[in-house]
This record gives sequence, C-alpha cells and structure tokens, in this order.
Amino acid sequence: SERANERPTDLPARGAADAGAMPSKLEMIVEQRRLDVAAARQGTDEAALRERAARLEAELGPPRDLYAVIAAHRRASEELFVAAEFKRASPSKGDIATDLDAGEQAARYASAGAGLVSVLTEPKWFKGNLEDMEAARRAVNEQASERLGGRPLVLRKDFVIDEFQLLEARAFGADTVLLMLSILSEAETKALIDKAQALGMTPLVEVVNEAEMKAALRAGARVIGVNNRNLHTFKVDLMTTPRMVEVARAAGVLDEIEILALSGIKNRNQVKLYEAHGGVSGLLVGETLMRAGDPGATIADLVRDSGDNGAEANRRTRVKVCGITDAEAATVAAAAGADFIGLIFVSKSARCVSVDQAKAIVQALREFRELDCRIELGFPAQGDAPRWFRACADTLGAACGGQGRPLVVGVFMDQSVKEVNRIALETGIDLIQLHGGETPAFEAQCCLPTVRVVHVDAEATAGGSSEPVSAGRLVDGPACALLLDTSVKGGASGGTGKTFDWNIARDLGHGVGHDDNDGGRGPLPLVMAGGLTPDNVAQAVETARPWGVD
Repeated sequence: SERANERPTDLPARGAADAGAMPSKLEMIVEQRRLDVAAARQGTDEAALRERAARLEAELGPPRDLYAVIAAHRRASEELFVAAEFKRASPSKGDIATDLDAGEQAARYASAGAGLVSVLTEPKWFKGNLEDMEAARRAVNEQASERLGGRPLVLRKDFVIDEFQLLEARAFGADTVLLMLSILSEAETKALIDKAQALGMTPLVEVVNEAEMKAALRAGARVIGVNNRNLHTFKVDLMTTPRMVEVARAAGVLDEIEILALSGIKNRNQVKLYEAHGGVSGLLVGETLMRAGDPGATIADLVRDSGDNGAEANRRTRVKVCGITDAEAATVAAAAGADFIGLIFVSKSARCVSVDQAKAIVQALREFRELDCRIELGFPAQGDAPRWFRACADTLGAACGGQGRPLVVGVFMDQSVKEVNRIALETGIDLIQLHGGETPAFEAQCCLPTVRVVHVDAEATAGGSSEPVSAGRLVDGPACALLLDTSVKGGASGGTGKTFDWNIARDLGHGVGHDDNDGGRGPLPLVMAGGLTPDNVAQAVETARPWGVD
C-alpha cells in the first residue's frame, strides 16, 4: 500500500514486489490480464479487429472526443459531468448486479443525464466482457443530448497494458479507454495515449497520488481521473481528488485539463466537497447507481440541490441483521445490502460474541466498506422527539448511503456503563443498542450514539384499552434511534421470536400527532424487531411503514 501511495512507475507484477511478499489484488488482476491478452492475440489478429472497428464505425458513427465533451459541458452547465458505470461485480464487494442487462442499464443512465457510460470488461473479478460494452454503445447511440452536443460516450474500463486492448475497445464501440498509472510506467502511459489518439480516442488517465499525477501531466494526459480508492488496499479517501487538483494548479495546467473524481462517491454532500473546492469537472459513480432502483433520481440527488436530495434512499426501509457471530456471515449480510449489523454482547444470549469475535467481524466489515475506522456520526442539536429522531434518522441514513454501510451495532442489556464503554471502544463498533431498562441518563454516559429499545407487550393490540408501550420511552434523546421489540410478560424482552401487533408501530410512527404538517414534526422514525422472518417482513413493512427493520 505504501508503494501504491508513493510510486507511479513500479509494477509489482513485473518484478518490483518485495521478495516473498503476498501480491495485492491489483497485482493479481494485472498478471491475469497479461495472460488474457496473450490468449486473445492467439484467437484474433489485429487486422480482424481493425476491420470490425471500421464496420461498427460505419454503422454507429465515429468516436467522440472525451476532452471536448467534458470541456463543453463544464462551460454550459453548473452541474458536474456524470460518468455512470456498469459493473456486475468487484473484488471488494463481490457480486453487485450480475443479472442486469448492459444495454438496458446504459439506456437508463443516458436517459438520466449521464454524459458517459463506463463499462467494466474484465471477466474474472468484475464479470464483464466486450459484448457488454458494445451493447452499451448501441443503447446510447440514439440518445443525443443538447447539453452533451450528441450522445453519451462509452468508456472501456479495464486494466489496459497493451495496444491490442485499444484495438478491442474500438472494435466493440468504445469512444475512450482507461489508462492506469498504477500499472503502467510513464513511458508506457505516453505510448498508449499516443496510440489511443491515433485510433480516435482521447483516453481517461487514472492517478492515485501526487507522483502519478505529475507523471500523467508529463505524459500528455488531457483528461485525468483521480481514483479515491487505494488500489492495493481498496480503502477510500475522498480527499485524494482535491489534493490532485492542487498538484495541477501548482503546475499551472489546471485550465488545460479536465479532472474527474473516481470511486467512493455516494451522496450529495460528498459531491459538494468537490464543487466547493473547484477544479473538478465531473465524477464517476458505479456501485451506487448499479444498486439504485431509480438511476435518474440518484444522479439528480448527486449533482443538484433540492428538498428531495436523497429521497430515493430515504424512502428505502433500512435493514439491520442482528445476532451475527462470525466475519463470513457479516460480509454476506453486508453484500446482500444490510445497513446495520448487530453483535450481541449479552452473556445469556445464544448468539453472544466475545470481544475477539467482534473485533474480527468489525475488521471484515471495515474492509467491505473501504474505510479503516469507526464511522463518526454528527447529530444535530436536540429537539422535540419526532423532530430529533427524524434528524438522527437522516444522519444514520446518510452514513449508510455513503461509506458507512453497514454500521456495526453492539447490543447490551442491563450491564454497567463501564463495561458497555469498554467493549464498545475495544471492538470498534459504531453504535450501542441498549436492550434493558437503561435510562436516558445512562445513554448520556455512553461513549457512542445509542439505540433505545422500546418493549412492546406481545399481547397488546392497537387501539386497545391499555397503552402498548411506556410513553416515557418515546421521549427525545440522547438516544439517536428507537427500536420496538416484543416482550413477553414473565419472560424475555427481546429475542423471543414473537411478533407484536404491527399496527402499534404504524400508530406510533404515523398516527395522531405525527402528521407531516404538524409544525414540521412529521412521522416518528422507528426500527421494528420481533419475530421478523423472510416470510413475514414484507407484510410487516407494508403494514407499519417503519424506518427500519431488525
């Protein structure tokens, strides 16, 4: 990882790795691509690729100039240029959306206003292929935009190490290709830039650090993509892009190039960081759009301000998977889309984990979310209960919509505050869930934000003669969230496997006193637990409309 941060020209796959060192994922991918290119050369000659490229160009038109399109967009619009990525999987996240059709997704991106469709064509780790790229090109070919001066561009995103891959790109409809200084020397980069331009393509040259940025400028790159992800460790640092802007500014060439921010961009606040800094012409978004139900709404949320920013994500019911006991299960749940992972530290629970087990799970989840630290959650000033919990829900939702997913929740019950804090700090969890009789005063002494459990009598019914929950448990903070769980008289309070009347959750969250027009108070965000299974959770959500389910 130090090599990735400091040196642009050393290629471990070509022998620069320390003796005996384990190759990084990047090195493994590059070595495999060398084998792939050699095999492709055996099956197809360059002349055949050139003939195919000529036929496709005659049918679909010539490639568009990436630099000219981005520069024109920057002059014509205050919004950042958006490159939308199609990738079925990734080394860090596993399968993302393997069943999506590349052409259909590209058409959605184009309709949503994307100026470029990036298509992963690496087959082993990203499950891509050249046919995906041609399908994307055909899909966008008729979707001209006045703002773009024509149709969206198509980028071949791959680990390009050979001119043969440039010919493949043109033969399957690409307008441009990605060149990575993490795997190419400066001389190789310059040579491939020249060869790409000879084929009518202005390449996107990717850099990850200052040395690579300077090398890209010397090599003649006109469009530079700054990868916020360390390609050896896959950790993300969103400040990488502003640092590279300053390198270009110091070199006096910022007005002569276009810079795109690549990787890790998930919400409007992150995009605002680049807008405020200046010098960034656009951004590339991948996983966020691949998982989005409405790519158009997601792109709009990213690049423009409105009262509905994040509306699609906020409408989605958040999911907590609790009782995880090992790192593999935690990663599976995260890959499936879990927003929260619950680890139980209550000794009488059959799913209680040790501190060492928890540390292993937390580390695995930090690797998944590409941030090697606890998520810092900044909550607003405390107010009345609905307003306070709504603001906290927005903060939690934004964290899950950014690099924070999944947040790790430690579950405690009637333990001392000293023990709770010790375990929380030692394991690296993000939130504390208090499942016993802990008071707001206890919550205030906790070292991390807390989730308050509100026990619901299993026999209670909505509109019944008795109150189903203690009204005192619904008061405002310092807890940042409320979780309803089933309690059984004379028995357990939580972990019962029993449901309660979901209409109680509906009435508490959306009933009288919580109308959206009631002075801005609005609904009371609630997480609902208690006997939820794959068979009944959809009905529970439809009935109660909770903020989240556990």
